Amino acid sequence: MNEKKQSSVRADEHIKLFIPGPTEVRPEVLDAQTDWMIGHRMPECLALIGRIRPKLRKVFMTEKRVLISASTGTGFMEAAIRNTANKDAVSSMAGVAVPFDAWDLDVLLTSSQKAFALPAGLAFAAVSDRAMDKAKTVPGRGWYFDFLVLEKYLLKNQTPATTAVSLLYALDKQLDDMMTEGMENRYARHLAMRDRTITWAKSRGLTPATAPPPSPASATTTTMTFPR
Repeated sequence: MNEKKQSSVRADEHIKLFIPGPTEVRPEVLDAQTDWMIGHRMPECLALIGRIRPKLRKVFMTEKRVLISASTGTGFMEAAIRNTANKDAVSSMAGVAVPFDAWDLDVLLTSSQKAFALPAGLAFAAVSDRAMDKAKTVPGRGWYFDFLVLEKYLLKNQTPATTAVSLLYALDKQLDDMMTEGMENRYARHLAMRDRTITWAKSRGLTPATAPPPSPASATTTTMTFPR
């Protein structure tokens, strides 16, 4: 998309974000949302989700299913509680290695507006076979966040209800770029940005509020304590 067209769909003023979420979104990812709308049951959308699924599994470091919901991470927090048990990684996923299979996790969830660096509106959850079996025994799981319903449609490269198609375009673009960069390189870049942020803060008399050693500082969020 050329600069003239970009300026017609975005405000001239750009407030750069340095908060845990929503996070800064690259122009090319924002532009991916402007593709023509398609129906969520159309073959084009099935192909789109079909491209997304294997890339999400790489990010979550799992061979299991990664569910997609048009919600925020809070939605999948409720889903984890209603379906089984809860394992949270909302701010770190896609910025830090969280090997779902190697750590034998049950549910690992996150939001698109965190380290995925996408606009808010999508949530993802890797769910183990053990958690799926548990969900089958739980009455009153609801429908929108029912793991079994979500997987039924996921296996057809669909979502149960109308999904945020424009955000799926942005997700597909971002995942392509993540795969090109390489996840290990992405994790290293987040560590380097963390170190640069902490060095900058200390040089200006700010104190990073980090856990005491030997616990490492977060690679994706840095909190500062201002001098009184």
